[in-house]
Amino acid sequence: TPLYGLAAAYSPPEAPGSARTASRGARGRGADRTRRTRTPARDTRRPRAPRSLGRTLLVAVFVLLAGTIVYAMVFLPKADESDQARTGTELSHAPGSLEKPAPTSAPPASSPAASPEEKPGDEPTAKEKKPSGPKLPAGFVLYKDPAGFQLAVPKGWARHARNPQGQVRWTRGSYELIVVPGRDSVTEFGNDLLRYQRESEPETRPFRESSWVTSTGMREIEEGGRKMAEGQFTWPGDDGDIFARNMVMAVDGKYHVLQIRGLDANRDDVSRYYEQALATYQVK
Repeated sequence: TPLYGLAAAYSPPEAPGSARTASRGARGRGADRTRRTRTPARDTRRPRAPRSLGRTLLVAVFVLLAGTIVYAMVFLPKADESDQARTGTELSHAPGSLEKPAPTSAPPASSPAASPEEKPGDEPTAKEKKPSGPKLPAGFVLYKDPAGFQLAVPKGWARHARNPQGQVRWTRGSYELIVVPGRDSVTEFGNDLLRYQRESEPETRPFRESSWVTSTGMREIEEGGRKMAEGQFTWPGDDGDIFARNMVMAVDGKYHVLQIRGLDANRDDVSRYYEQALATYQVK
């Protein structure tokens, strides 16, 4: 009947505490647990950003920029100055310039061009030549003698012309400076400097001819590549004992003599004059 069919189709809901309901709930929870267990866990980490590469590039850019600035500060000013100096030189030589530029540097010594005031082959005079050698102390002057030598002479001393003995002399009071520029030959008197000074040199003859004499400091020395002999002598004089400092050297086969005399009481001054003359004596 219709009522019977409706009753069969409709079944009342099961009570919550029934055994079928409990079994169905247990199967549902097991299924949920299985699904949660099998589902792979998500990787929550963020992908790594390329920070280290960017930082390296940034540091490299800053280093390159700093190097460029340092290079510009160190080298560019010199280049600019050189360009300015070159530009100024070129403009100063341009046609129509109204002023002569101030010289920036001395011309090279080996420049082939001669100045308009000079002619090729011209040489400066003796007064224009600067004396060579050590700086002279106060009270001395460098004298360039026509006989072919130069030396320092005390100021105020009088020069005497070359005498028949080949001597060029300067005198003042009891002092006397004697130079013999190549009178005697090594071929005639031998090459023993000490022996020539002691036995043959005319300037030491008063020493050899006197009985009350002394000699000290007889030795050979080498100074500035020059080999020479020197000695100190005393002999009696009209106004007292004479003290002499003497030097002999051989130049081009000729003996050169340098001697300074004075009273024995003034031997310190004699030695001072002698040392300055010896240090500056040169054969021209």
